[in-house]
Amino acid sequence: MIYRDLTALKNHFFKEDMMGGGAIFAAITKKDLYGVELLQPSGQIATMFMEHVIPIDLQISNLQRTTEKLAKARDLLLPKLMNGEVAV
Repeated sequence: MIYRDLTALKNHFFKEDMMGGGAIFAAITKKDLYGVELLQPSGQIATMFMEHVIPIDLQISNLQRTTEKLAKARDLLLPKLMNGEVAV
C-alpha cells in the first residue's frame, strides 16, 4: 500500500527536519530515499492503521475545503461590510 509508505516517509523526514537536519522546505534526494529503511507491517496491522487514518484524512480534507469556502466568503463580505453595503 502506497499510503503507508508515504506516511512512513513523511514521518521520517518530518522528524529529521524537527531536529535541525533540514530547512523549512527540505529537499529530498534519491540518495535520501534509498537510505530510508521502511518496515512492512503485517496485513492485519496495516488494515487497522488504515481504518484509523482514512477517517482522519477525510476530516482534514473536509476541514480544508470548509476553510477555503469560509475564506472566500470573508473576502466577499468584508469589503461590503466595511463600505456599509451589508448591515450587521
